[in-house]
Amino acid sequence: MRLFILIMYLMFYTFLPNTYGYDFNFRDMKNYKDFLFTNSMKSIIASNLNNLKIMAIKICGNDVYKNKKKCMFKLVDEKIIIYKLENKERFIYDIKSNFLNKIN
Repeated sequence: MRLFILIMYLMFYTFLPNTYGYDFNFRDMKNYKDFLFTNSMKSIIASNLNNLKIMAIKICGNDVYKNKKKCMFKLVDEKIIIYKLENKERFIYDIKSNFLNKIN
């Protein structure tokens, strides 16, 4: 019975429709330091690095480089998905327009 419930939960979680069409699972999400290392060669990140740093500090706090368990980041279609772990808040940051949107 427990195995059945676990399988049903995983199927439900996997096939849930994404909010705003973005995937919020943790497979591809990284902490800020690893996110920058992985995406630093992309022109959209390199040209807006200062805005990205200001936004990350605003959401995750001053220890964004040190604290690996506070926020997770993912780049999707020139937008950054941020998941704040401590209170499970989700944000989408549009790099081009420098606009931060909170998703409930």
